[in-house]
This record gives sequence, C-alpha cells and structure tokens, in this order.
Amino acid sequence: MSSKKPSLLFISPMVPNPDGGGAAQRGFHFLRLLQERYAIDLLVTGDSCGIPTATTDLVERVVSLQSSRLFDLRYMCSMIQAALGVKGLLPYPTTPEGWFQVTPRRLRIARAKTRGKHYRVIHAFRLSSAPFALNCNSGESVCRLQLDLDESESRVLAQVAHLQRANDEPAMGTRSLAASSFLAQQEADYLPRFDRIFVSSELEKNILFDQFGAQKIHIAPNVVPARESPHPSPQSRQTYRLLFVGSFGYYPNQDALRFFFSDIAPHIRKRIDFRLTCVGYGLEGDFLAWLHAQQGVIVAGKVADLAPWYLSADAAIVPLRAGGGTRIKILEAFAFHCPVVSTPQGAEGLDVVDGNELLLAKSAASFAKQCLRVLTDTELRQHLADNANRLLRQDYSMESLKRAIYD
Repeated sequence: MSSKKPSLLFISPMVPNPDGGGAAQRGFHFLRLLQERYAIDLLVTGDSCGIPTATTDLVERVVSLQSSRLFDLRYMCSMIQAALGVKGLLPYPTTPEGWFQVTPRRLRIARAKTRGKHYRVIHAFRLSSAPFALNCNSGESVCRLQLDLDESESRVLAQVAHLQRANDEPAMGTRSLAASSFLAQQEADYLPRFDRIFVSSELEKNILFDQFGAQKIHIAPNVVPARESPHPSPQSRQTYRLLFVGSFGYYPNQDALRFFFSDIAPHIRKRIDFRLTCVGYGLEGDFLAWLHAQQGVIVAGKVADLAPWYLSADAAIVPLRAGGGTRIKILEAFAFHCPVVSTPQGAEGLDVVDGNELLLAKSAASFAKQCLRVLTDTELRQHLADNANRLLRQDYSMESLKRAIYD
C-alpha cells in the first residue's frame, strides 16, 4: 500500500479489532479514522497473532515484537508469575498485566524497528503504550504525541480493590490497590509528556482536569454503529429472556453476575420466570463451573455475532458495581434497540437519564423492580429503546469520534 499521506505510528498493547472486546473495538475505530489522513504503521506491543484483515487493510505495515518474546527473560518471568499467581501457586505480581511487556529489551527492539521513519504523529493507545511512544520518538523532526487513555486505569483498579475487600477477598484487594498505586504513578509520570490526551467521557476528563488542564484533554467517545433493523416488538412470555454481555476475565463482570444471581434474581423469580444468557470472552475455570450451577442461566460464551443474542433478548442487564470509561455493552444494546437496566456504576460516563434511555437502580431490590418493569411494560420498552438509539446516533457515532480526533 503506497501513500503520500504523512506517517503516523499507532502503538497498542492489543490488536485493534472491530469484533474484539471493548478496548480492541475502540482501538480499531481510532485506527479507521486516523487512516483517512495518515499512512499508519501499527506497533502491537503485546500478542500480535491473528490480526484481522479489517485491521491490516488500514495500515501500511505491522511492526511486531512477537519474535523477541522468547529471548526476553524479564517478560517471560513476569508472564509465568502471573499465570501461577492466578492459580494461587505464587504471589500475584502488583504490576498490571499490560505492563509486563514494557521491558528494556522490547523498548530497544521497538525503537530499532521504527528507526528512520519520520512520524508526524505517534498515537499511543492505553497507558502502557506511553513508554513505547516516547522511546520511538526520534526527536529529529516535529512529532505530535497523543495518548488515548480511554479511562483512568488507576481509578478503576482502586474501585476494584474496594469491591474485592467488600467481597471478603482481602488478598486480591491488596494486589489491586498496589497495582492502582503503580498506575497512578505512571499517569503522573507520562501524561505531562503528551501533547493531546483522549478520554471516553466528561467524567474521566474532569477527574484529570485539575492535574493536566482542559486544553490538553479531549473527550473521544466510545462508538457503536447503529443498526437499521429495530428490536422485535416485545411479547408476553411464560419465560422472559435477559442478556449479559462482557469479558469474564474482568473482575467487575464476574462480581456483577454473582451480585445478580445471589441478590437480584430471587426478587425477580418471585414474580416471573426468566433465563439469563451470558455472552462473552473468558468463561473458564471455577467461575464457569459456578455459573453453570446457577438457576436459569444459559452460557453461550464467545460468539461470532452478537446480533442474534441482542435481538432475541427482552432486555440487557448491567449490574456492575465497579468500572471506568463507558460501557460498550450498553451502547451495543442501544444499537440493537434492546432495553437496558443498569446500576449507576454500570452506566457511568454515559450521557443518559434514568427513565429516558435506560432504567437505573442502586440496590438489589430496586434492580429487580426495574427488570420487572421493563419486561412487562411494552410502552416503556419502546420508549427506552427509541430514545437510546437516538442518543447513540447523536453522541456515540463515528462522526462524533471523528470530530473529537480532528477538531
């Protein structure tokens, strides 16, 4: 692919992927829009296997560090320690997983593989890409450094730590709090060195405002393409269908399902029969065994296409009690005209109003009540779905993201 466009180096810890998890999707949408004005080199600092054609079609070349992994003792030891820590065989490292790949050897290799290119822009996706961005900046020409944080990772991990301790998991809480402290230090060290910083919501911007100023921080919303086909009209059923979508390796998602089945589901079951379908990555081990044991659960796991699952659901639930950024799963439901019931934490960062685009509930009893409302009230369901889809098209579209990137 030849191009006369100025060069941009896009650095990401994961492969940008339109069909991946929320972070991979965000990376892909940025890549797609940046490609309109720049000739892009894609540097994947983590696992670069299986890059989809949709991604390679957007870039001039892919710069991979994959071949260097076997020779990087520090990287390998970190990954082995993490794997054994998950199984309880070793103390879990306090360094967050995305930072295992930030080693002197991998930084040198990344610099060597990008040497000689005069990039107009270096775009780092997620905080762990910041060291690579600064390392690959030769300083020989004017280069704008921009960082897409998406969210304050230190704040999210602090929330997770609090939740783990509340769930009587003090060891996990201590590790998460240590990782949060590590990330807070990285944010303080790296953010001042970038020319532009992107976050996904006004809330995230306000959190960073006092430290870094408004001119530097820009809101770049998460986006999901709206669907033309509306959600099927609700039917009166003997058994209603709820849907939960997420990455199940993420502790807040596991906690959300435990909260739902232990505290919320019994209230709903007193009034109606229902099934909850769980769709997403990372269902394995003890958590998968626990999930299979729950009454009324359907475990779909990873699926190729989310559309049939959203279209067949009566409502999507988001009973999260921690998290950051903005919830892709809520925007996906909006796109498919699927009504949503969420906790305030689950809808954090989205410009929504309770009763207008979705229903919000803080307690288990109120969450159950809102589920019963949306499942049994046809007019309410249509009202929520129509308003939510309208909001998606207005504020969470590719045009909205494009304005944020280039304005």
